[in-house]
Amino acid sequence: MLQVFLPHAVRAESLVAVPALTAQVTDQIGMLEATQRATLESTLRAYADRTGSQIGILLIASTAPEAIEQYGIRVADAWKLGRKGVDD
Repeated sequence: MLQVFLPHAVRAESLVAVPALTAQVTDQIGMLEATQRATLESTLRAYADRTGSQIGILLIASTAPEAIEQYGIRVADAWKLGRKGVDD
C-alpha cells in the first residue's frame, strides 16, 4: 500500500460546507442586524439591475482548515454567480 502525505492537503470530509445560495447575503454568524442585511440585499439587487453583475456575500466563522482562497473557489463553483459568456 502506497501512502502519500501532503502537508497542506485537506481531507474533503473535514472541509467547511458551502451553504446553498438562497439569498444575496448569507450570514451564518449573525454579524448583521436585520436592517443591515436588508440594506445590503437592496443595494446588491439595485447594482445587479443596473449593471447585470451579480454579487453574493457570505459571512462564516472560519474556513479552517482550508485556506480562504480555496474555500472561496468552492463557493464560486457552487454558487455560479455571473452571466454565461460575460465573464463577470
